Amino acid sequence: MLTIRQTLLSILTCFVTAGMALPVHAQLGASDAAELYKTENTYTITRKGKKIGTHSLTFSTSGNTLTVQAKSDIKVTALKIPVFRFNYLSTEIWQDDQLISVESTAKTGKKTERSSLLNESSTSQISYNGKQTTAERIAYATNHWNINAVTESTVFNTIKGAASQIVVKEHGRKTLNINDKTLTTTHYEYTGDIQAQTWYDDNNRWVKLLFLGSDGSEITYTIDTP
Repeated sequence: MLTIRQTLLSILTCFVTAGMALPVHAQLGASDAAELYKTENTYTITRKGKKIGTHSLTFSTSGNTLTVQAKSDIKVTALKIPVFRFNYLSTEIWQDDQLISVESTAKTGKKTERSSLLNESSTSQISYNGKQTTAERIAYATNHWNINAVTESTVFNTIKGAASQIVVKEHGRKTLNINDKTLTTTHYEYTGDIQAQTWYDDNNRWVKLLFLGSDGSEITYTIDTP
């Protein structure tokens, strides 16, 4: 079960890149990116082609404040007996298209990890299980939904409460079939600390993520309503 936990940590830290020119359509503010989604959006999580859980993104606005909540629930069974559980909840607060704060909790079995970020004018105050650190101001958290995160070289790791450094390469246009609907997407590959692949549709919505577990099995997050 360690393999699954390791790959879950990978998926939640894969939204960043360095040294890459993006197509013009990828340049979106946070409020514009949020408007691409429904109020609540769900994704199916699979491993070796079998469903193991669900992921959701929820958006709400009040004045100039945008709240984004990401939630994952995973259960793996053997002979119908639960042998692994993972529960994740992260809340981002944005104001005027700027990330203000993040609060996250990840539970793996009996282990709980709590992380937070509070942005100031030029720095980010980061906490992981009560331990405080300071970093240069971080613009995005590892919650997938905003394609503009791939323009950055550092993002906030919402599980480990740390800055993550990742490089991504664009592989161009790819066609996906999701729930009997054909989508034209842009395909990105992440290397460095994280090894993963992700796809955004023509509206810049995040529609799929794929990565390999340490045993070589494929883990995917795929949007339910493309």
